[in-house]
Order: sequence, then C-alpha cells, then structure tokens
Amino acid sequence: MDTSSISQHFASFFYFDFVRTPEQLRQAQHLRYEVYCREFKFEQEEDCPGELEQDEYDAYALHGLAFHHASSEAAGCLRLVTLSPDQPDLLLPLEKYCGDSLYPDSELHPTRIPRETSCEVSRLAVHPYFRRRRGEAQTRLGAPDLHFEEPSDLERRTFPLLSVSLICAAPAMALLIGRPNLFIMIEGWLATLLRRMGMPLVQIGNTTNYHGQRTAFFIRAEEIVAGFKGETRHLYDFVETLLRESAARQGLNDRSKS
Repeated sequence: MDTSSISQHFASFFYFDFVRTPEQLRQAQHLRYEVYCREFKFEQEEDCPGELEQDEYDAYALHGLAFHHASSEAAGCLRLVTLSPDQPDLLLPLEKYCGDSLYPDSELHPTRIPRETSCEVSRLAVHPYFRRRRGEAQTRLGAPDLHFEEPSDLERRTFPLLSVSLICAAPAMALLIGRPNLFIMIEGWLATLLRRMGMPLVQIGNTTNYHGQRTAFFIRAEEIVAGFKGETRHLYDFVETLLRESAARQGLNDRSKS
C-alpha cells in the first residue's frame, strides 16, 4: 500500500466526526468503558452504570470519534479537555490527579499557559475488536460486539491506522478550536513512540503512578503536524479535512474567537 493511497484505503472503512449528539457521546463513553474498565481495569465496572465510563470533564471537553463504516459503531475516540479562564478554580485532569508530580518552576506548567489557548488530550481509546490479531475469533474480552462480515485483508490492514488516526486527530481538533497548547499524561512507551513519529514532547513532570507509570508532557499542535511525514502526513490531512468540515457544520470554529 503506497503512502499516497493510505488515506484513501482508510476512508473506505472509517471516518471521523466530532461528537454532536447525546447518543454519540454515549457511544464514546461505552467504548471507553470497554477499554478502561473491562479490558485494562483502570476504572471499576460498578462505578460505570449503564456501561458508560464518564466523569465531570466530559462536560468541558470536545470529543472526537472514529466510526466504522460497515457497523456504524465507534471504533476509536479521544477528547480535548478545554477549561475557560472564567473558571479559575477548575483544574485540568493532570493537575487534579497528578499535580504533585508537575515541575513547579517549569515555564510550561499548566498555570503558566493561558487557559484559553490550552487543552489536555485524554481518553484516547481504540475498540478491542480493531486490535485483535489475525486468526483470533475473540478479543480478550470475549466475542466482539460489533456485528459485520469478517473483514477482508485490505480492511484488516487499515486497523493499525486507527491509533495513528486518533493521534492525528488531536492536533487537528486543537488547531480548529484555537487551542494549540497541548498537555498529555502518558506512559513511557507511548512517549517514545510519539517522539519517533517526530513529536518534540517536552517533559513537565516526574513519572508518577496513575493507572500505571505515567509522565506529563507539553507540546504545541503546530509542532506535532510539522513532525508528520510520509503516510502519517497523508492520514493527518485526511482526518483534518473531515474534522474541519464537521467543525464548519457545527460552528466550532467560532470557539477560537471566544
């Protein structure tokens, strides 16, 4: 599959959109439940009534979804937590849960970056079905709950692109709403992967135990996009175009002026 056709093949099986309805938000929260509760046990299932993983930050977040064409199900999700300078008492998730690990004197501490220009990337997840290996009849959770015909070899080869597409969606969403300063709390292996993809992450805290060993980083959305090369850049352009069209339909671009 040559790099020029990556986005074309991906578009045959998946598409991106902002969460626009309560039902789509429930789809994202159920996907998070499958991943964060049932699969990785980061959250307790009994704390997630209705099989929905949700928290207070959902109300302050812009949510993105990758949909699977054949099943119309949410295949991947992420959110950008956006706080207003008019709400100085509210903290980003990494401040609330891992604030003691942040470097207090860093120029990139969340308190030193204007709230109206920043956001935190969180709840990035891919449905377990799209991470199962060839030949597996089930995921580690049991039989997949997406009902469609067994994917072709071509379709299956696009599955690994889902995670990459969600990474592409983060800076695209941030730039569309005028919040280019990104914070993220991630594990070391993911930080290594993102740096290999060309992202100049800046560490802004010590590694701490929060659902595993995680570290806070800062990065600007423009620098993420500049680091995308080859097939990743083709995929970014595709995802950005879909999200830009969705933003225009919803008037989300106006948020960058608020």
